[in-house]
Amino acid sequence: MKKVLFFFLIGVSLLIQSCGKDDVARDLTINIKLENKGVPMVGFEPFDYPGGYSMFLTKFSLFISEMELIGEDNSSLPIGDILFMDLLESVQTLERAEQGLSLLVSNVPSEEFTQLRFNVGVPSELNAQQPSDFTGNNALSNTGEYWVGWSSYIFHKTEGKIDTDGDGEFETNVALHIGSDEALRVAEYDINLNLDDRQELRIVVDIDNIFNINGAYYDFIETPQIHHLGLLPKALPIMDAFSTNISVE
Repeated sequence: MKKVLFFFLIGVSLLIQSCGKDDVARDLTINIKLENKGVPMVGFEPFDYPGGYSMFLTKFSLFISEMELIGEDNSSLPIGDILFMDLLESVQTLERAEQGLSLLVSNVPSEEFTQLRFNVGVPSELNAQQPSDFTGNNALSNTGEYWVGWSSYIFHKTEGKIDTDGDGEFETNVALHIGSDEALRVAEYDINLNLDDRQELRIVVDIDNIFNINGAYYDFIETPQIHHLGLLPKALPIMDAFSTNISVE
C-alpha cells in the first residue's frame, strides 16, 4: 500500500491509502480552479451573468469521492475516498484565484494514465450515514454540509447574491443546495498523463459551462434557492454538467 498525501492550499490536509505498482514513483499535483468564461473566479466580486443581471458568489463547494487514475491497461490507481472542497474559500483576490486549489498526491507510479474518474457527490452507502458516524478528520463529519430533512449530504453548494433590478444593491440571496442519491454523478474524463513528462494535472470548473443548460442559462431570479426535493429537477442538470463540462488536462 502506498500512502498518498493530499495537501490543500487552503490549509486542510488528509492522509489516505492507495494501491499502485512498484515502479519508479513521483509526486503528482492536481490543480483545481474555478473560472468564469476563462477568467479566474474571485469570491464576492460582482460579474455580469448572461441572464442579464449582476451577481457575485461567496461559495462553490463539492464533495468528490472515489477519485482514481485509470492506466492504459485499464488498471486503477485510487487517489481518494471522500474529499470536500470549497473552490471559493479564502479566494478574494485575483492572485489567489489564479493559484486555484492544489492536491499533492505522493508515490504515483510513472506509467501512462488515460482517464481520470471520480464521483461528484457521496455514494449511497455513505450518504445513508450521518456526520455523527464519522471522526472529526473525515470530510463526512461536517454537520454544515449535511441536510437532515433530505437525509443526505449536500453534494454541491452555490451561494452568493444577485442584483435583480440593476440598482447596484445585491438584495437577493442565492443558495443552490443539491443533494440526495439521485444527484450523484460519475465523471470520466480522458487524459494523457505520464509522470515522466509532467507532474501536474489541471482541472478547470467554469461556471459558464456549469450553468449553461442545453443552451439556456440557469435562471437565478426565477429559482434563487433550492432547499427541497420538489426543486431537484431544476438542480440535476447542474450536476450533469459536472460530469461532462469540466476541463481536465
